[in-house]
Amino acid sequence: FNHAGTLLATVGWDGKLRLWDTRTGHLLFSTTSAGLGPPRFSPDDRFLSVDIRDGSVGLWEIAAGQEYQTLVRTPVSMFGPDYHATIHPDGRLLGVGMNGGVGLWDLADGREVAFLSLPGNQAALFEPTGALLTNGTNGLFRWPVRTDQAARERLRVGPPQKLNLPGSIFNLAQSRDGRVTASAQYRGGVALHTDPPGQPVPLAPHHDTRYVGVSPDGKLAATSSHGQSAVQIWDPAKGTLVKQLPDVAWGPVQFSPDGKWLGTTAYR
Repeated sequence: FNHAGTLLATVGWDGKLRLWDTRTGHLLFSTTSAGLGPPRFSPDDRFLSVDIRDGSVGLWEIAAGQEYQTLVRTPVSMFGPDYHATIHPDGRLLGVGMNGGVGLWDLADGREVAFLSLPGNQAALFEPTGALLTNGTNGLFRWPVRTDQAARERLRVGPPQKLNLPGSIFNLAQSRDGRVTASAQYRGGVALHTDPPGQPVPLAPHHDTRYVGVSPDGKLAATSSHGQSAVQIWDPAKGTLVKQLPDVAWGPVQFSPDGKWLGTTAYR
């Protein structure tokens, strides 16, 4: 094992050196080394040495690849299907809504740093403030997320605040300033405004709505159906239908950062 406990090196009678991911069990690398073993990592985990049959020593440099990572729950067997992913505004945390709760991972080192055990399927969305929204049949909640001052590697999550928006298992969207939040509610969408605060505004009817998008300025909202191809554009302040885009998609929708484009998805 390396000192971080994330890699396992093995040498077999076939003369191959293999590196394994201890979290997933996946084979990461193999090469013919003519090694006798045992493999040994340097104290800083940068190098791996193996005794060779001719009496020499094979040396490999270990470089972490940040371009692609597999993030798993601990233990691996408890990792459920994921439904919604969201990245913290500072780019450090990944939140994933799944069956049974919401997991949080540190993208710098791939560690699972927290898991919120919640009933049923959950959607997740980081707000511009860094707070985490979770959406499920138990309701829509806002969870403060902050670093533990006593131990910087730990997070403090919660206590949660229940918001005045019906819960659902479908996705969430928010304006750039966080003042307009929309939720897919199967029979349409629902928008909640914080400025001024008020009752949720229905964005309906729209059959089998599972996806929503909110423009960066909060002036438009889009709903997309899983069972129909039409995408509908709404005024989230009034709940009035602005435009319908027929036969373009039946999947996730999202506005571009400048609000000039609407991306749609079609599963063919």
